Amino acid sequence: LSSGINFRSAWYNNNLTSFPETLDLSSGTDFRYAWADNNLTSFPGTLDLSSGTDFGYAWYNNNLTSFPETLDLSSGTDFRYAWADNNLTSFPGTLDLSSGTSFYAAWYRNDLTSFPGTLDLSSGTDFGAAWYRNDLTSFPSNFFDNWTATPVTDCFSLAWSNNPNLEELSVEGILVSIDTSGVSAPASGTEITLDGAASLATIQANATLMAAVSSLKGKGWTPTYKGTAL
Repeated sequence: LSSGINFRSAWYNNNLTSFPETLDLSSGTDFRYAWADNNLTSFPGTLDLSSGTDFGYAWYNNNLTSFPETLDLSSGTDFRYAWADNNLTSFPGTLDLSSGTSFYAAWYRNDLTSFPGTLDLSSGTDFGAAWYRNDLTSFPSNFFDNWTATPVTDCFSLAWSNNPNLEELSVEGILVSIDTSGVSAPASGTEITLDGAASLATIQANATLMAAVSSLKGKGWTPTYKGTAL
């Protein structure tokens, strides 16, 4: 397969439980839906995916509990739904996702309790529903400090919704970090949607958090917590 460029939906919707690590996919650029809707519990970290640009839905709806840290995804720009609907309990912080722009629903509906602060998602323009419906208890502070991209519609809509155990410090860190980036909200889809373990009253009593909320509102954002605008 060494000359293959387009692998869109190549192995889509089978009953694969594993995938061979020796295939030469080094010329492939389009891997959208390539392994989606299978029963993969793991994925080989030895594949050469370094030319890949489109990984939208690539591993969608499998049974992955982890993901290899050795894959070269550095040319990837589209990661929408890439790892959605799996059973991920962790995610490698060593992957190079720095060229990625769309992360819409990238980690949607998994079992993540934390997220690596070492990932560079600073080029991302869309994080809508990115971490929706996980089991996050923590999220790294300062994650968006160096975020410089111009956001698109619904940039953070539903991003951290349905994470009922997210700690107050992480909610604070997310809002402070987005504010620190200095990026203004798009013309529409301005919500920054969060859920968490703390009550709404506790969140509203957090002076540092609410100062960030005030600043974000000045940039056009609408931070919400448990469905209520802050």
